[in-house]
Amino acid sequence: MATSITSALGGGSGIDTKALVTDLVAAQFDTKAKALTAREEKLTAQISSLGQLKSGLNGFATALSSLISGGTLSTQPVSGDSSLFTARTATGATIGTLSRELEVRRLAAGQSLSSAPISGGPSAETGTGALVIRFGTPTVDGTGAITGFTDKAGATPVRIQIEPGQNSLVGLAAAINASGAGLSASVIGDGQSARLSVRGPTGAVNGFTITAEEGAVPGLSRFEYRSGAQAMTSGRAATDALVALDGIEQARPTNSITDLVDGVVIDLVKAEAGRTVSLSSSRPTAAIGTAVNDFVAAFNELRTIIRTETDPVTGALGGDTAARALSRQLGSLTSTALVSGAAPGAPRTLAEIGVSTNRDGSLAVDSAKLNAAIARWPDVVEAMFSPRQDSSSPLLSVTSSAGRTVPGSYTVENLVPATSGALVGAAAPNAFDTPVVIDASNKAITVVLNDGSPIELTLAEGSYDSGAALAAAFNQAVAANVSAAGRVSASWSDNRFTLRSALEGTASTVAVTGGDGALAVRLGLASATATRGTAASGSIAGKPALYSNGIFTAASDSPAAGLSLRASGSVASATIRIDLGLGAALTSLAARLTGTTSSLASAESRYAAARKDVAESQEKVAEAAERMTTQLTKTYASMEARVSAYKATQSFLEQQIAVWTKDS
Repeated sequence: MATSITSALGGGSGIDTKALVTDLVAAQFDTKAKALTAREEKLTAQISSLGQLKSGLNGFATALSSLISGGTLSTQPVSGDSSLFTARTATGATIGTLSRELEVRRLAAGQSLSSAPISGGPSAETGTGALVIRFGTPTVDGTGAITGFTDKAGATPVRIQIEPGQNSLVGLAAAINASGAGLSASVIGDGQSARLSVRGPTGAVNGFTITAEEGAVPGLSRFEYRSGAQAMTSGRAATDALVALDGIEQARPTNSITDLVDGVVIDLVKAEAGRTVSLSSSRPTAAIGTAVNDFVAAFNELRTIIRTETDPVTGALGGDTAARALSRQLGSLTSTALVSGAAPGAPRTLAEIGVSTNRDGSLAVDSAKLNAAIARWPDVVEAMFSPRQDSSSPLLSVTSSAGRTVPGSYTVENLVPATSGALVGAAAPNAFDTPVVIDASNKAITVVLNDGSPIELTLAEGSYDSGAALAAAFNQAVAANVSAAGRVSASWSDNRFTLRSALEGTASTVAVTGGDGALAVRLGLASATATRGTAASGSIAGKPALYSNGIFTAASDSPAAGLSLRASGSVASATIRIDLGLGAALTSLAARLTGTTSSLASAESRYAAARKDVAESQEKVAEAAERMTTQLTKTYASMEARVSAYKATQSFLEQQIAVWTKDS
């Protein structure tokens, strides 16, 4: 409608009213619209510049961290013959000079069993019911028959249910693999017949037995392997690896050894008794020199971007305080202490190894000073690039991420983890001389956890020939009870039955208040000793430590704020050393400068909010201009209509006068 009216303007008065409306609206709004457009363009440029700064800083930190994590800047262990063993630095560890000798006498192996051939191939029926796996050390006679078995300390038997849908060799192997028992099962066959093959984890204590519980479809007894029922054939026994370090023999349960040489992971490849191979180390002297120069070059490139964007005259962020603060804090990197606990006189900062700051804020490398520092203090210079968080106590491990705690050495004193309440039965060495039978008369047992309400558990009926098997049945009963699941567990160790609460602290208790008396006497629970849990205690950096779920955390007002430690036992005294290293220092700085609460993020939010306000103002100006255009258009259209009417009247009168004049 507005378009047709506008196009009609100027038809009666002879005035170009369409152009007049346009000029009047422009005079009213163009200046304000241009100012808003300029403001929008500036804000967009500022937001883009901030994004460029954040991206550049994060990219710089990521690139340096990737270089450091690649291991090229830290001393690496070297195997004299990688066909026998390989060596690598453990995660987070640092090593110095190594000069050791290693002999690989035997590789660790896992027990392997195979069934007799079963006709029908992989889909042949195997039966239903359950297989019970126990881990430990079998005793085998000269013929290979099992004559005894010692349960692995702390191990719980695993019961694998075989349902009708798993009634085949393939289904049986899948059930074993999915059970979480740590076994690997496969089917070997030619289509006419097939065998079940089962392999266990390496280590002499990881041998296993298999006991079958027949179900509605019999047949699982063909896969038993235990004393008195040896249907499976043993192909290999479970053994430890044997190595000799500097002539001293050591046994380990796996072929990946982490506790033989501090900070070094040794992966055994092949045994060759009698042959000794060197284990040495290689220092990254040249790589560190290259890394320092690369760091300086990347820093100067980032610095150039910052200077361009913050130029007082031409930069989009010329007056931005957050951007200027970024420049200042980046400049502090060369004077930031990257290592702690170094010997007197040893360098601790980049400036002290030859990285100097020029007058314009860029960096330069004094190669002679750098090479001299690497030659004299190789371990310290290397540590400048590698973050380190370690403990003087093997019972403490640092769980907080690098950068959470200010670098330094912190003292830990009298750390005592919280304990759980427990009910420990009296010794019952003869409890399983004959199997314990659980049936309808004794399957119910009532427990009270953490001074709460009684909970009735129901044990699975069956015959149990060991404390470990019965403990597993108790744990299954717990898992099946909504009120008890995850709150208590049972174990059998040193001929004692123990129930332990999952809760830690002084509110943690376990009690048995109901069940079969004869069973309680037989298992030693009738004269069990109950202990209440205890609270955690200790200090970190002179302040009381906080504790939750096995983790000690330094108080927020402590010098070690942000430090978290996992304790596997009580620690009277220990020292925690935190060294950020350049990569972690830069990553931490980048996180502080670009995080959601950083000044850059605040500036970005401020600019974004301002741009939103500008967009709203532009919309309002456009709406006002449109309203004015519509109003003026209507006004001048009305004027043109009246002028046209006047002209029509004039024409009529002129015609009439002409007629009158002619008539006269």
